[in-house]
Amino acid sequence: MFKMLLTSFTLSLILSLGSQSFAHGLNMSSASITLRDEIHLLLNVQYDLISVMEKAKILSADKNLLQIVATMPATEFEDKVQQLKILFTQQLVAITDGKKVEGMQFKFPTGAELQSMVRQRLMQSLTSSDHDHDQSLTWLEADVLIHKNAKGLELQFPAALGSVVSTFSRPETIVIQSGKAGASYSRLLR
Repeated sequence: MFKMLLTSFTLSLILSLGSQSFAHGLNMSSASITLRDEIHLLLNVQYDLISVMEKAKILSADKNLLQIVATMPATEFEDKVQQLKILFTQQLVAITDGKKVEGMQFKFPTGAELQSMVRQRLMQSLTSSDHDHDQSLTWLEADVLIHKNAKGLELQFPAALGSVVSTFSRPETIVIQSGKAGASYSRLLR
């Protein structure tokens, strides 16, 4: 009986506090774009889960979305996560030289991992007065092989991501031969 009352009290407290602002100095999604060996395109996208689900209309607008998602039944939340996955697999598109690149593979956190992250974020918001980092940041990874002689690359992101801060890199892979003193690497940076 006591445990039931404590659970009810905790849930009531959580739901009565209202959602905290998601304001942040850089309240934008981000994408790390890497092209390896001229053909292997890797993407790592970070975004605010709650904000993207709301903008994509997967969740109805509500000032208590963080609490709603944290307390949502797992099966219902998993349905929402599936809708999010469909959004990304259909709307995150790579285009080279004007042609859509087929075969992009995606990796997402599981619904249980995402809901656990939301619950942790909710608990942090209840115990901290610092709301500079109130976003429910999560990630996805995608990779695809592009044509070796591609001259141009375009990435189209779902509108629900909003503005996307992106970085592009083309790592250079070299083998560093070991000598008597070991292996050494040096490079001019400018």
